[in-house]
Amino acid sequence: MVSTEEGLMDSSSYIRALLATFCWNEPHEDALNGFIGAGLVISNRVRAGWSGGDWLAVLKSAPLFSYRALPLNPPPLTFGDIRNPIFQKILQRVDTIFSGSELDFTKGALYYARLNEITSKWFKIEILGHLDLHPRIADAGQLTFFK
Repeated sequence: MVSTEEGLMDSSSYIRALLATFCWNEPHEDALNGFIGAGLVISNRVRAGWSGGDWLAVLKSAPLFSYRALPLNPPPLTFGDIRNPIFQKILQRVDTIFSGSELDFTKGALYYARLNEITSKWFKIEILGHLDLHPRIADAGQLTFFK
């Protein structure tokens, strides 16, 4: 456990912090629904047993299943500012995403994309090329969610 000013940080607190950071690094044009939708997809993958249901492993592997091609030099990870009102809302919702009590407007989606920004060859072949296995099941803003 890590000591903090307010007490001890346990592993679930650490995972929730990483989940909030993952959400924050999604495109900001979709605002809160985009951030929360991305977090719900990670939660759905964990609950579906991806990587043995290990939150850290699912978060770490998320770029492999992205609709965006992995760049040779990825942009640096950005961190939300706890004074930012939108990031504060993400922090408030991360607990319910982590616990499984957040209303899943993605309808159990395991993949998502901004259809006008797909650059991943893998996503085009494996997800869009197999809509019988990965049907489009929800939309939120510019994000489309697939089973």
